[in-house]
Amino acid sequence: MRLPRLATAAVLAATVAGLLFHPAFAQDEPPAPVPGPLRPLAPVVSDPQGTPATPPKRPLAQRRDPTPPQAVRTWRGALAPRASGELARGRVVLDVVTHQVRIDDFAVTDSPGLEIALVAGDPPKTNADVLAAKRVSLGRLRRIRATVILRFPAELDPAVYRTLVVWSRRDRAPRGLARLTPSRAG
Repeated sequence: MRLPRLATAAVLAATVAGLLFHPAFAQDEPPAPVPGPLRPLAPVVSDPQGTPATPPKRPLAQRRDPTPPQAVRTWRGALAPRASGELARGRVVLDVVTHQVRIDDFAVTDSPGLEIALVAGDPPKTNADVLAAKRVSLGRLRRIRATVILRFPAELDPAVYRTLVVWSRRDRAPRGLARLTPSRAG
């Protein structure tokens, strides 16, 4: 004998409701402890006089220093020309603490619309690689000076954006590249 669909659904709903409200499933269990910073407070234990005891505080020696002892403060690289016959040189220092990129002894083939950008990943091999990669512009060069200092956003991660590119907006081609590597010495 086949039951109509509505009757089958009603029987199934009654069975599930009976299981959910069964006394075996309706136990009052304490919640499981939550790991990490949302961990519930320790239960308050009272001493024999009935006054609640305060939980012990962590000693200062056990607190962790938020900065690791060997944190990378600077990233360094040397600017090199992208194509033969081009001029591109300079010592690049990206300072994580001050959020500045400094290029000393900077020289590049002059071209209208030069821009300096940080590109994600390894140094790009072709112009299409530069155009396809994620990049953050640090600004346009109005004139070429021996020392250039630019700021970068604080949320930028140098471990991701580890290539500096001097980009010609007019020619849509890089003039120079610098692969940045971490330097533990400040």
